[in-house]
Amino acid sequence: MRRHKIPRILKTLTGTAVIAAMIMGLAATAWARTPSEADLGEAQARLAALQAQQAEIQAVIDGLEDQRDDVEAYIRELDAQMEDMTDEYNELTGRLDLVSEALERSLTDTEQLEADIDEQYEAMKLRIRFMYENGETGLLDMLFSSTSLSDFLNRSEYIRELTGYDRDRLARYEEMIADLAEKRVELEALQTEIEDARAELEVQQETLELILAAKQSELEGFEAEIDAASGELHSYDGVMNAAAAEVNAIVAEIEARQLAEQQEAARQAAEAAAAAAAAAAAENPEGESAAPEQPVEVPTQLVGTIASGWTWPVPSIHHITQYYGNGHLGIDIADGRGTSYGAPIVAACSGTVVVSRWSDSAGNWVVIYHGRDGDGDQVYTCYMHCSSLCVSVGQQVSVGQTIGYIGSTGQSSGPHLHFQFRFNGMYPGAATTDPLNYVGY
Repeated sequence: MRRHKIPRILKTLTGTAVIAAMIMGLAATAWARTPSEADLGEAQARLAALQAQQAEIQAVIDGLEDQRDDVEAYIRELDAQMEDMTDEYNELTGRLDLVSEALERSLTDTEQLEADIDEQYEAMKLRIRFMYENGETGLLDMLFSSTSLSDFLNRSEYIRELTGYDRDRLARYEEMIADLAEKRVELEALQTEIEDARAELEVQQETLELILAAKQSELEGFEAEIDAASGELHSYDGVMNAAAAEVNAIVAEIEARQLAEQQEAARQAAEAAAAAAAAAAAENPEGESAAPEQPVEVPTQLVGTIASGWTWPVPSIHHITQYYGNGHLGIDIADGRGTSYGAPIVAACSGTVVVSRWSDSAGNWVVIYHGRDGDGDQVYTCYMHCSSLCVSVGQQVSVGQTIGYIGSTGQSSGPHLHFQFRFNGMYPGAATTDPLNYVGY
Protein backbone atom coordinates (compact mmCIF):
# COMPACT_ATOMS: atom_id res chain seq x y z
CA MET A 1 0.00 0.00 0.00
CA ARG A 2 1.46 3.37 -1.05
CA ARG A 3 2.12 5.86 1.71
CA HIS A 4 2.24 9.67 1.56
CA LYS A 5 5.49 11.20 2.65
CA ILE A 6 3.58 13.14 5.25
CA PRO A 7 6.32 14.25 7.64
CA ARG A 8 8.25 15.96 4.89
CA ILE A 9 5.12 17.59 3.48
CA LEU A 10 4.03 18.78 6.89
CA LYS A 11 7.50 20.09 7.59
CA THR A 12 7.37 22.06 4.35
CA LEU A 13 3.88 23.35 5.05
CA THR A 14 4.81 24.28 8.59
CA GLY A 15 7.68 26.31 7.24
CA THR A 16 5.29 27.92 4.80
CA ALA A 17 2.90 28.83 7.60
CA VAL A 18 5.71 30.47 9.54
CA ILE A 19 6.81 32.40 6.46
CA ALA A 20 3.19 33.42 5.82
CA ALA A 21 2.90 34.74 9.36
CA MET A 22 6.12 36.71 8.90
CA ILE A 23 4.86 38.14 5.62
CA MET A 24 1.61 39.16 7.29
CA GLY A 25 3.58 40.97 9.96
CA LEU A 26 5.69 42.76 7.36
CA ALA A 27 2.56 43.64 5.38
CA ALA A 28 0.92 45.12 8.46
CA THR A 29 3.98 47.28 8.97
CA ALA A 30 4.05 48.34 5.32
CA TRP A 31 0.37 49.34 5.37
CA ALA A 32 0.86 51.96 7.99
CA ARG A 33 0.64 54.19 4.91
CA THR A 34 -2.60 54.59 2.90
CA PRO A 35 -3.20 51.33 0.95
CA SER A 36 -3.56 51.39 -2.83
CA GLU A 37 -5.20 49.12 -5.39
CA ALA A 38 -1.80 47.43 -5.80
CA ASP A 39 -1.70 46.77 -2.04
CA LEU A 40 -5.16 45.22 -2.31
CA GLY A 41 -4.02 42.98 -5.15
CA GLU A 42 -1.01 41.83 -3.16
CA ALA A 43 -3.13 41.14 -0.08
CA GLN A 44 -5.62 39.17 -2.15
CA ALA A 45 -2.76 37.20 -3.71
CA ARG A 46 -1.39 36.36 -0.26
CA LEU A 47 -4.83 35.26 0.89
CA ALA A 48 -5.21 33.08 -2.22
CA ALA A 49 -1.77 31.54 -1.56
CA LEU A 50 -2.76 30.69 2.01
CA GLN A 51 -6.01 29.19 0.77
CA ALA A 52 -4.05 27.09 -1.73
CA GLN A 53 -1.77 25.86 1.06
CA GLN A 54 -4.78 24.98 3.17
CA ALA A 55 -6.24 23.10 0.22
CA GLU A 56 -2.95 21.20 -0.19
CA ILE A 57 -2.96 20.17 3.47
CA GLN A 58 -6.62 19.16 3.20
CA ALA A 59 -5.76 17.03 0.16
CA VAL A 60 -3.04 15.31 2.21
CA ILE A 61 -5.52 14.69 5.03
CA ASP A 62 -8.06 13.29 2.56
CA GLY A 63 -5.40 10.95 1.16
CA LEU A 64 -4.39 9.81 4.64
CA GLU A 65 -7.99 9.18 5.58
CA ASP A 66 -8.50 7.11 2.43
CA GLN A 67 -5.42 5.00 3.25
CA ARG A 68 -6.51 4.70 6.87
CA ASP A 69 -9.90 3.45 5.70
CA ASP A 70 -8.15 0.90 3.47
CA VAL A 71 -6.04 -0.33 6.39
CA GLU A 72 -9.11 -0.55 8.65
CA ALA A 73 -10.92 -2.59 5.99
CA TYR A 74 -7.87 -4.87 5.67
CA ILE A 75 -7.70 -5.27 9.45
CA ARG A 76 -11.37 -6.23 9.49
CA GLU A 77 -10.62 -8.83 6.80
CA LEU A 78 -7.67 -10.16 8.83
CA ASP A 79 -9.84 -10.29 11.94
CA ALA A 80 -12.38 -12.37 10.02
CA GLN A 81 -9.61 -14.72 8.85
CA MET A 82 -8.29 -14.99 12.41
CA GLU A 83 -11.76 -15.83 13.64
CA ASP A 84 -12.11 -18.55 10.99
CA MET A 85 -8.69 -19.93 11.94
CA THR A 86 -9.65 -19.95 15.61
CA ASP A 87 -12.83 -21.88 14.79
CA GLU A 88 -10.82 -24.36 12.69
CA TYR A 89 -8.19 -24.70 15.43
CA ASN A 90 -10.87 -25.40 18.02
CA GLU A 91 -12.42 -28.00 15.72
CA LEU A 92 -9.04 -29.72 15.21
CA THR A 93 -8.42 -29.65 18.93
CA GLY A 94 -11.79 -31.33 19.52
CA ARG A 95 -11.05 -34.00 16.94
CA LEU A 96 -7.59 -34.53 18.42
CA ASP A 97 -9.11 -34.99 21.86
CA LEU A 98 -11.52 -37.63 20.47
CA VAL A 99 -8.72 -39.48 18.66
CA SER A 100 -6.54 -39.32 21.76
CA GLU A 101 -9.35 -40.75 23.85
CA ALA A 102 -9.94 -43.54 21.27
CA LEU A 103 -6.23 -44.24 21.17
CA GLU A 104 -6.13 -44.39 24.95
CA ARG A 105 -9.05 -46.83 24.99
CA SER A 106 -7.32 -48.95 22.34
CA LEU A 107 -4.19 -49.13 24.45
CA THR A 108 -6.26 -50.05 27.50
CA ASP A 109 -8.12 -52.77 25.56
CA THR A 110 -4.87 -54.12 24.15
CA GLU A 111 -3.34 -54.29 27.59
CA GLN A 112 -6.43 -56.13 28.90
CA LEU A 113 -6.32 -58.64 26.01
CA GLU A 114 -2.61 -59.21 26.55
CA ALA A 115 -3.33 -59.87 30.22
CA ASP A 116 -6.13 -62.31 29.27
CA ILE A 117 -3.79 -64.05 26.81
CA ASP A 118 -1.13 -64.38 29.48
CA GLU A 119 -3.65 -65.83 31.90
CA GLN A 120 -5.07 -68.21 29.30
CA TYR A 121 -1.59 -69.19 28.21
CA GLU A 122 -0.51 -69.94 31.77
CA ALA A 123 -3.58 -72.09 32.35
CA MET A 124 -3.00 -73.96 29.12
CA LYS A 125 0.63 -74.55 30.06
CA LEU A 126 -0.42 -76.01 33.37
CA ARG A 127 -2.83 -78.41 31.72
CA ILE A 128 -0.31 -79.44 29.08
CA ARG A 129 2.36 -79.93 31.71
CA PHE A 130 -0.05 -82.02 33.78
CA MET A 131 -0.88 -84.23 30.87
CA TYR A 132 2.74 -84.51 29.87
CA GLU A 133 3.88 -85.43 33.34
CA ASN A 134 1.16 -88.02 33.77
CA GLY A 135 1.59 -89.43 30.22
CA GLU A 136 0.00 -92.83 29.48
CA THR A 137 -0.56 -93.38 33.14
CA GLY A 138 -3.15 -90.73 32.95
CA LEU A 139 -4.82 -92.45 30.05
CA LEU A 140 -4.70 -95.87 31.77
CA ASP A 141 -6.07 -94.30 34.92
CA MET A 142 -8.85 -92.77 32.92
CA LEU A 143 -9.43 -96.18 31.29
CA PHE A 144 -9.51 -98.14 34.54
CA SER A 145 -11.36 -95.48 36.39
CA SER A 146 -14.04 -95.23 33.70
CA THR A 147 -17.18 -97.16 34.37
CA SER A 148 -17.58 -97.99 30.73
CA LEU A 149 -16.03 -97.51 27.34
CA SER A 150 -18.40 -94.76 26.68
CA ASP A 151 -17.28 -92.99 29.82
CA PHE A 152 -13.60 -93.42 28.85
CA LEU A 153 -14.22 -92.06 25.37
CA ASN A 154 -16.12 -89.11 26.82
CA ARG A 155 -13.22 -88.33 29.15
CA SER A 156 -10.57 -88.50 26.41
CA GLU A 157 -12.75 -86.38 24.09
CA TYR A 158 -13.02 -83.82 26.84
CA ILE A 159 -9.25 -83.55 27.04
CA ARG A 160 -8.99 -83.04 23.29
CA GLU A 161 -11.73 -80.42 23.34
CA LEU A 162 -10.09 -78.69 26.23
CA THR A 163 -6.78 -78.45 24.36
CA GLY A 164 -8.56 -77.20 21.20
CA TYR A 165 -10.41 -74.60 23.26
CA ASP A 166 -7.11 -73.27 24.55
CA ARG A 167 -5.72 -73.04 21.03
CA ASP A 168 -8.87 -71.34 19.70
CA ARG A 169 -8.95 -68.91 22.59
CA LEU A 170 -5.33 -67.95 22.14
CA ALA A 171 -5.81 -67.53 18.39
CA ARG A 172 -8.82 -65.27 18.99
CA TYR A 173 -6.86 -63.20 21.45
CA GLU A 174 -4.03 -62.85 18.96
CA GLU A 175 -6.50 -61.71 16.26
CA MET A 176 -7.96 -59.12 18.56
CA ILE A 177 -4.49 -57.89 19.46
CA ALA A 178 -3.62 -57.64 15.77
CA ASP A 179 -6.84 -55.70 15.09
CA LEU A 180 -6.14 -53.35 17.97
CA ALA A 181 -2.59 -52.87 16.79
CA GLU A 182 -3.84 -52.02 13.29
CA LYS A 183 -6.46 -49.66 14.70
CA ARG A 184 -3.83 -48.07 16.92
CA VAL A 185 -1.63 -47.47 13.90
CA GLU A 186 -4.53 -45.74 12.14
CA LEU A 187 -5.31 -43.66 15.22
CA GLU A 188 -1.68 -42.71 15.64
CA ALA A 189 -1.55 -41.68 11.97
CA LEU A 190 -4.71 -39.61 12.39
CA GLN A 191 -3.33 -38.12 15.59
CA THR A 192 -0.14 -37.15 13.79
CA GLU A 193 -2.13 -35.68 10.91
CA ILE A 194 -4.28 -33.58 13.25
CA GLU A 195 -1.27 -32.46 15.26
CA ASP A 196 0.50 -31.43 12.06
CA ALA A 197 -2.58 -29.52 10.86
CA ARG A 198 -2.93 -27.80 14.19
CA ALA A 199 0.75 -26.93 14.25
CA GLU A 200 0.48 -25.47 10.75
CA LEU A 201 -2.59 -23.52 11.84
CA GLU A 202 -0.68 -22.19 14.82
CA VAL A 203 2.03 -20.96 12.47
CA GLN A 204 -0.60 -19.27 10.29
CA GLN A 205 -2.16 -17.69 13.37
CA GLU A 206 1.19 -16.40 14.53
CA THR A 207 1.85 -14.97 11.06
CA LEU A 208 -1.60 -13.39 10.96
CA GLU A 209 -1.06 -11.90 14.41
CA LEU A 210 2.19 -10.37 13.21
CA ILE A 211 0.43 -8.90 10.17
CA LEU A 212 -2.37 -7.59 12.37
CA ALA A 213 0.12 -6.00 14.73
CA ALA A 214 1.92 -4.38 11.81
CA LYS A 215 -1.33 -3.11 10.31
CA GLN A 216 -2.49 -1.83 13.68
CA SER A 217 0.81 0.01 14.02
CA GLU A 218 0.37 1.38 10.50
CA LEU A 219 -3.17 2.49 11.39
CA GLU A 220 -1.88 4.28 14.48
CA GLY A 221 0.72 5.95 12.28
CA PHE A 222 -2.00 7.19 9.93
CA GLU A 223 -3.99 8.50 12.87
CA ALA A 224 -0.95 10.35 14.18
CA GLU A 225 -0.23 11.81 10.73
CA ILE A 226 -3.87 12.86 10.30
CA ASP A 227 -3.80 14.53 13.71
CA ALA A 228 -0.57 16.31 12.82
CA ALA A 229 -1.93 17.47 9.45
CA SER A 230 -5.21 18.58 11.05
CA GLY A 231 -3.27 20.54 13.64
CA GLU A 232 -1.24 22.11 10.87
CA LEU A 233 -4.45 22.96 9.03
CA HIS A 234 -5.93 24.59 12.12
CA SER A 235 -2.72 26.54 12.65
CA TYR A 236 -3.59 28.42 9.46
CA ASP A 237 -6.84 29.71 10.95
CA GLY A 238 -5.27 32.69 12.64
CA VAL A 239 -3.15 33.62 9.64
CA MET A 240 -6.11 33.15 7.29
CA ASN A 241 -8.38 35.28 9.47
CA ALA A 242 -5.71 37.97 9.63
CA ALA A 243 -5.24 37.87 5.85
CA ALA A 244 -9.00 38.08 5.24
CA ALA A 245 -9.32 40.92 7.75
CA GLU A 246 -6.45 42.68 6.03
CA VAL A 247 -8.14 42.41 2.64
CA ASN A 248 -11.45 43.62 4.09
CA ALA A 249 -9.71 46.54 5.81
CA ILE A 250 -7.96 47.59 2.59
CA VAL A 251 -11.22 47.31 0.62
CA ALA A 252 -13.07 49.34 3.25
CA GLU A 253 -10.38 52.02 3.31
CA ILE A 254 -10.25 52.25 -0.47
CA GLU A 255 -14.05 52.42 -0.71
CA ALA A 256 -14.15 55.07 1.99
CA ARG A 257 -11.53 57.10 0.16
CA GLN A 258 -13.37 56.70 -3.14
CA LEU A 259 -16.64 57.74 -1.49
CA ALA A 260 -14.95 60.79 0.01
CA GLU A 261 -13.51 61.66 -3.39
CA GLN A 262 -16.91 61.25 -5.03
CA GLN A 263 -18.55 63.41 -2.39
CA GLU A 264 -15.90 66.06 -2.79
CA ALA A 265 -16.30 65.96 -6.58
CA ALA A 266 -20.08 66.23 -6.18
CA ARG A 267 -19.65 69.16 -3.80
CA GLN A 268 -17.32 70.93 -6.21
CA ALA A 269 -19.66 70.20 -9.11
CA ALA A 270 -22.60 71.55 -7.12
CA GLU A 271 -20.70 74.69 -6.27
CA ALA A 272 -19.69 75.11 -9.90
CA ALA A 273 -23.26 74.48 -11.08
CA ALA A 274 -24.59 76.92 -8.52
CA ALA A 275 -22.09 79.56 -9.61
CA ALA A 276 -22.95 78.94 -13.27
CA ALA A 277 -26.67 79.11 -12.51
CA ALA A 278 -26.23 82.38 -10.63
CA ALA A 279 -24.25 83.80 -13.53
CA ALA A 280 -26.83 82.60 -16.02
CA ALA A 281 -29.65 84.08 -13.95
CA ALA A 282 -27.88 87.41 -13.90
CA GLU A 283 -27.40 87.38 -17.69
CA ASN A 284 -30.62 85.67 -18.73
CA PRO A 285 -33.75 86.29 -16.65
CA GLU A 286 -35.34 83.29 -18.37
CA GLY A 287 -32.68 80.88 -17.10
CA GLU A 288 -33.57 77.79 -15.17
CA SER A 289 -32.60 79.25 -11.81
CA ALA A 290 -35.23 81.92 -12.25
CA ALA A 291 -38.19 81.13 -14.44
CA PRO A 292 -37.90 79.78 -17.96
CA GLU A 293 -40.82 81.90 -19.17
CA GLN A 294 -42.46 85.27 -18.62
CA PRO A 295 -44.90 85.58 -15.69
CA VAL A 296 -47.86 83.24 -15.89
CA GLU A 297 -51.24 84.76 -15.23
CA VAL A 298 -53.48 82.54 -13.11
CA PRO A 299 -57.17 82.71 -14.10
CA THR A 300 -59.48 83.82 -11.34
CA GLN A 301 -61.40 80.55 -11.44
CA LEU A 302 -58.23 78.64 -10.54
CA VAL A 303 -57.64 80.47 -7.31
CA GLY A 304 -58.52 78.19 -4.36
CA THR A 305 -56.98 76.12 -1.54
CA ILE A 306 -54.48 73.28 -2.08
CA ALA A 307 -55.93 69.81 -2.14
CA SER A 308 -54.47 67.58 0.56
CA GLY A 309 -51.79 65.02 -0.27
CA TRP A 310 -48.36 65.28 -1.90
CA THR A 311 -46.29 62.59 -3.59
CA TRP A 312 -42.77 62.12 -4.92
CA PRO A 313 -42.66 63.18 -8.61
CA VAL A 314 -40.59 60.22 -9.94
CA PRO A 315 -41.92 56.97 -8.40
CA SER A 316 -39.17 54.80 -9.88
CA ILE A 317 -36.24 56.96 -8.77
CA HIS A 318 -35.59 58.15 -5.23
CA HIS A 319 -32.15 59.61 -5.69
CA ILE A 320 -31.17 63.29 -5.64
CA THR A 321 -28.08 64.33 -7.59
CA GLN A 322 -28.26 68.03 -6.59
CA TYR A 323 -30.09 69.55 -3.67
CA TYR A 324 -31.80 72.88 -3.21
CA GLY A 325 -29.65 75.89 -2.25
CA ASN A 326 -26.56 77.85 -3.29
CA GLY A 327 -28.38 79.38 -6.25
CA HIS A 328 -30.01 76.09 -7.23
CA LEU A 329 -33.74 76.76 -6.89
CA GLY A 330 -34.97 73.18 -6.98
CA ILE A 331 -33.73 69.59 -6.74
CA ASP A 332 -32.38 67.36 -9.51
CA ILE A 333 -33.70 63.78 -9.51
CA ALA A 334 -31.80 61.01 -11.39
CA ASP A 335 -30.49 57.55 -10.68
CA GLY A 336 -26.88 58.71 -10.82
CA ARG A 337 -25.96 56.13 -13.48
CA GLY A 338 -27.19 57.94 -16.57
CA THR A 339 -30.04 55.47 -17.05
CA SER A 340 -32.91 57.70 -15.88
CA TYR A 341 -34.05 58.60 -19.39
CA GLY A 342 -37.74 57.87 -19.98
CA ALA A 343 -38.73 57.36 -16.33
CA PRO A 344 -42.35 58.55 -15.78
CA ILE A 345 -42.92 61.93 -14.06
CA VAL A 346 -46.16 62.37 -12.05
CA ALA A 347 -48.00 65.35 -10.60
CA ALA A 348 -46.81 65.96 -7.05
CA CYS A 349 -50.33 67.07 -6.14
CA SER A 350 -53.65 67.57 -7.93
CA GLY A 351 -54.08 70.84 -9.78
CA THR A 352 -54.37 72.60 -13.16
CA VAL A 353 -51.72 72.58 -15.88
CA VAL A 354 -50.78 76.22 -16.65
CA VAL A 355 -47.61 75.56 -18.75
CA SER A 356 -46.88 72.65 -21.11
CA ARG A 357 -44.42 73.62 -23.86
CA TRP A 358 -40.81 74.02 -24.96
CA SER A 359 -38.26 76.46 -23.52
CA ASP A 360 -34.67 76.97 -24.63
CA SER A 361 -33.45 76.76 -21.04
CA ALA A 362 -35.97 74.34 -19.46
CA GLY A 363 -36.57 72.24 -22.57
CA ASN A 364 -39.93 70.47 -22.41
CA TRP A 365 -41.46 71.62 -19.17
CA VAL A 366 -44.75 71.60 -17.24
CA VAL A 367 -46.08 73.94 -14.55
CA ILE A 368 -49.03 72.94 -12.35
CA TYR A 369 -50.96 75.38 -10.20
CA HIS A 370 -52.21 73.76 -6.97
CA GLY A 371 -54.12 76.62 -5.25
CA ARG A 372 -53.32 78.64 -2.15
CA ASP A 373 -51.61 77.34 0.95
CA GLY A 374 -52.52 78.14 4.53
CA ASP A 375 -50.71 81.48 4.32
CA GLY A 376 -52.70 82.46 1.25
CA ASP A 377 -49.74 82.07 -1.16
CA GLN A 378 -50.29 80.59 -4.63
CA VAL A 379 -48.31 77.34 -4.99
CA TYR A 380 -46.83 76.07 -8.28
CA THR A 381 -44.70 73.03 -9.10
CA CYS A 382 -42.35 73.02 -12.12
CA TYR A 383 -41.05 69.94 -14.02
CA MET A 384 -38.17 70.72 -16.43
CA HIS A 385 -36.00 68.96 -19.11
CA CYS A 386 -38.68 66.35 -19.97
CA SER A 387 -38.09 64.10 -22.97
CA SER A 388 -41.81 64.39 -23.81
CA LEU A 389 -45.03 65.75 -22.28
CA CYS A 390 -48.44 64.10 -21.98
CA VAL A 391 -50.63 66.93 -20.57
CA SER A 392 -51.86 70.24 -22.01
CA VAL A 393 -52.61 73.73 -20.64
CA GLY A 394 -55.90 73.89 -18.75
CA GLN A 395 -55.99 70.16 -18.06
CA GLN A 396 -56.96 69.05 -14.55
CA VAL A 397 -54.52 66.46 -13.17
CA SER A 398 -54.69 64.23 -10.11
CA VAL A 399 -51.89 63.52 -7.67
CA GLY A 400 -49.70 60.72 -9.10
CA GLN A 401 -50.96 61.17 -12.67
CA THR A 402 -48.23 60.89 -15.33
CA ILE A 403 -47.50 64.25 -16.94
CA GLY A 404 -44.24 63.54 -18.80
CA TYR A 405 -40.99 61.56 -18.92
CA ILE A 406 -37.45 62.28 -17.76
CA GLY A 407 -35.15 63.60 -20.47
CA SER A 408 -32.25 65.98 -21.06
CA THR A 409 -33.81 68.72 -23.15
CA GLY A 410 -32.88 72.43 -22.91
CA GLN A 411 -29.83 73.43 -20.90
CA SER A 412 -29.11 70.02 -19.34
CA SER A 413 -25.96 67.96 -18.76
CA GLY A 414 -27.76 64.61 -18.64
CA PRO A 415 -31.12 62.90 -18.10
CA HIS A 416 -32.78 64.23 -14.91
CA LEU A 417 -35.86 66.05 -13.59
CA HIS A 418 -35.35 69.58 -12.29
CA PHE A 419 -38.23 69.95 -9.79
CA GLN A 420 -39.20 73.33 -8.28
CA PHE A 421 -41.75 74.85 -5.91
CA ARG A 422 -42.70 78.50 -6.63
CA PHE A 423 -45.06 80.92 -4.92
CA ASN A 424 -47.30 83.71 -6.23
CA GLY A 425 -46.22 83.52 -9.87
CA MET A 426 -43.68 82.22 -12.36
CA TYR A 427 -41.79 85.45 -12.91
CA PRO A 428 -38.03 85.84 -12.35
CA GLY A 429 -37.34 86.34 -8.67
CA ALA A 430 -40.52 84.62 -7.51
CA ALA A 431 -40.18 82.98 -4.08
CA THR A 432 -39.06 79.36 -3.97
CA THR A 433 -38.60 76.71 -1.30
CA ASP A 434 -36.92 73.36 -0.88
CA PRO A 435 -39.29 70.80 -2.43
CA LEU A 436 -38.34 68.40 0.39
CA ASN A 437 -40.43 70.61 2.66
CA TYR A 438 -43.47 69.22 0.82
CA VAL A 439 -42.49 65.83 -0.58
CA GLY A 440 -40.42 63.07 0.92
CA TYR A 441 -38.28 60.47 -0.81
